[in-house]
Amino acid sequence: MSEPIRCPECERTWHVQGNSGGEMLCPSCMTRIPLNPAARDLQAPGPEASAEQTAPVEQTAPAKPVAEVAASPQPARPAADTQVVCPRCKLHFRPRGRAVERTEARKTVLVVDDLEYFRQIAKDALEPTCKVQTAATTTQAREILAKGGVDLLVLDLSIEGTGAGHRLLSELGPKPCLILIYTAQDESEMYGENWEKLQRLGADDLVIKGMQVAESLSRKAAALLGLPMDDEDGIS
Repeated sequence: MSEPIRCPECERTWHVQGNSGGEMLCPSCMTRIPLNPAARDLQAPGPEASAEQTAPVEQTAPAKPVAEVAASPQPARPAADTQVVCPRCKLHFRPRGRAVERTEARKTVLVVDDLEYFRQIAKDALEPTCKVQTAATTTQAREILAKGGVDLLVLDLSIEGTGAGHRLLSELGPKPCLILIYTAQDESEMYGENWEKLQRLGADDLVIKGMQVAESLSRKAAALLGLPMDDEDGIS
């Protein structure tokens, strides 16, 4: 026995043989039509129904429920008690993790430090919001800067021994990008006359390598580059 089914979109009527529920695709407009009487209003075909409309339509298989799309896994945050030890000063640090990736155009940051430990600290802190390149020598840094495209230079002053960081700054000529000093020197030594000298060489701000170095790098880099910061980032 056939049953009249009317498409709610194009209002054409079709006859279905052996209706047992589920749904069908309208042969005319491909709209999904529920075959369960409780889910639709049945309307008999009018006298104007054409031969095409009254022709039997083979019932489609009952539709399967639409599966929910699983959310992409987010990068895991470091455990609250995870700590690493600086190979130079032996201070304990708690690395900072972020689960949210920015979707806008990413700024490029060049981290210059001869210790892999501090390069990795900086990379982990900045990668969620920036594209990060690293250099272990001033020679590598010059090569990367010469290619252009760097928005922020994060520079360790003590790279390759005392004075190498200052020499790199003085050799840059016209300032190629924003400059953030990244140093383990005592904070009391970095202000006054020393800081004025760094400013003359192009430095915009500085981060002291201490207990909250990752958070400080994230905040100060974002402030210099004009990037939004997460709500969890308190500015001190």
